[in-house]
Amino acid sequence: MIVSTRATEQPLSSQAEVDDLLLLRFFLDEEDVCIPYRHEEIVRFTDDEIERYHDFIQWIFPTSQPSRFNGEAPTIDEHFVSMFHGNQCVLQNYCKSCRRYLHYMDFDCNGDGNIRVYHGDRPFYRLPYHNFLRMTRMLQSLRETGHPQCSANLFIQMMDILHRTRNHHVSSTTIAYWKNTQKGNEIEPHSRITTNNNQLKPSSVMLGALIGDTVGSIYEFCNIKTTDFPLFSEGCSFTDDSVMTIAVADWLLHDPVRSQQGLEDSLVKWGHKYPDESYGGAFQRWLFMPEFLITLRDKSTDTMDGIPHGVRHPYNSWGNGSAMRAAACGWLAQSVEDALDLGKRSAMITHNHPEGIKGAQAVATAIYLARTGSPKAEIYQYIEETFGYDLSCDCDDIRPTYHFDVSCQGTLPAALAAFFDSHDFESAIRLAVSLGGDSDTIACITGAIAEAFYHEIPSAIVEEMHHRLPKEFWTIITEMYAAVSNNYENSAKDATNHNTQPRITPEYISELRPNEVFVFGSNARGMHYGGAAAFAVGRFGAIMGQGEGLQGQSYAIPTMEGMENMQAAVDRFIAFAKEHTELIFLVTPIGCGIAGYTPEEVAPLFLKAATLPNLCLPDSFWKCMSI
Repeated sequence: MIVSTRATEQPLSSQAEVDDLLLLRFFLDEEDVCIPYRHEEIVRFTDDEIERYHDFIQWIFPTSQPSRFNGEAPTIDEHFVSMFHGNQCVLQNYCKSCRRYLHYMDFDCNGDGNIRVYHGDRPFYRLPYHNFLRMTRMLQSLRETGHPQCSANLFIQMMDILHRTRNHHVSSTTIAYWKNTQKGNEIEPHSRITTNNNQLKPSSVMLGALIGDTVGSIYEFCNIKTTDFPLFSEGCSFTDDSVMTIAVADWLLHDPVRSQQGLEDSLVKWGHKYPDESYGGAFQRWLFMPEFLITLRDKSTDTMDGIPHGVRHPYNSWGNGSAMRAAACGWLAQSVEDALDLGKRSAMITHNHPEGIKGAQAVATAIYLARTGSPKAEIYQYIEETFGYDLSCDCDDIRPTYHFDVSCQGTLPAALAAFFDSHDFESAIRLAVSLGGDSDTIACITGAIAEAFYHEIPSAIVEEMHHRLPKEFWTIITEMYAAVSNNYENSAKDATNHNTQPRITPEYISELRPNEVFVFGSNARGMHYGGAAAFAVGRFGAIMGQGEGLQGQSYAIPTMEGMENMQAAVDRFIAFAKEHTELIFLVTPIGCGIAGYTPEEVAPLFLKAATLPNLCLPDSFWKCMSI
């Protein structure tokens, strides 16, 4: 073991104390610590130096396990962690070295624990293999040094990227090592699965599509390859995308059998009301001069699509016009199968080419999955596997070479990438417009899906749209909202009356819908320093010093003051949940971490809540309750 040249005031009684002292002096950047590099040197390493040198990683990411590759590197124990958190300079320098290596991995963190993709030119899965070992150490070190939420955040980001990347060449064995670093952590990161019983009643319906169309309208033929632009510039206006979106919604709302004749009537009615909205050439002829489409007419549709002789006929289009108008199909669908059927019906009256139908179906199902609680990874997988779109490129990959493309197959991957890369509704619209190409249509599609997923549109954007859309558009939007809300209420009643399946809390929760509450175990003093409590502080608004009750999007239940007190706190929580049926409470395995109880001991405390439709419990609790 390498030792410091500085004499200690008292002799060190164990190797552990030697290691503790060395690490503290290393993170304090003291000059006389005889190690290969000073801390400040390491954080200034270039990427080439990080790749070339191998004897520093054990110092910046210490763990409790000795290194197999650097036997002289120190290890840590509980005593070190205690001293570590008692020295602000040490903490800051540890975080500084984390951020440096994260940047090397193509991630970024500003010190708040939230880890984001940096979008450099070196994604972590392309790094040489030995870096995968380093990543294992980093995940383990973050957890053992008292940063479990950072470890979980990094892990889920890595898994999300691998899920979206087809040829990443990271072996299942390596992934198993990464997963193993999360064992014993109360906030174990896994893919989030949310059931339809937890779907959120929306604050708006279908407006996102019209916002995207309006914002993108002035950039359709004058692309802007940046997200830094004013959302509403002079000249912004709704286009044919919005008119036809309203027309399809009108059809679905007022034609009980959803016939092709009813759809034609609605498209023609709205198209003739707004004849100057730059409709595509073939659709314009279909709309205003159907007699001139005889040469384009697909005669097979006389029998194949069940379209009678007396109405306009499709013209075998694969254009993105079918996808841009399909938002209402996803909002009013009762299932994925229903979304597929409505998407096809809405498209085939004009766009009966397989790609045209597929585009409308992809938009409809993406909106349905988004509004009913599916996470992005689940939506991504369904769209890619069902429709065969290549979704491996992100916005930074697409933007440099993307050009005007009116096909569904050229539009959908770009619009979906903007949604997948976004973090809220506004960022989705900005990303969509920044790609270039058919900007209004891409943003229309992205906005429709983003609204369904995030369930929130900033009020300033909604207000801006009030004077940009005709009153009759708002009438349809209001009717859509009423219809979707009615469906939501009926679904909630059905769930209450008929749901016999346990409502299971996801094993890992990285994000919450606006009506969801993260329920975690705490102590009476509200010292949220570890486990799920620390995660709640970093992510969901938990307040240091508040040991019980609602705080931000989290709810604390004290578990450290004995079983009798915990039962009383759980009863108060259940009473609160009964009073707030507008919220969904995601209960984590409270009491089963630092408090030292088992699921068998804690689960019975929640028996009174077993029938509450707005309360989810861990799978381990349900198994113990035998429900």
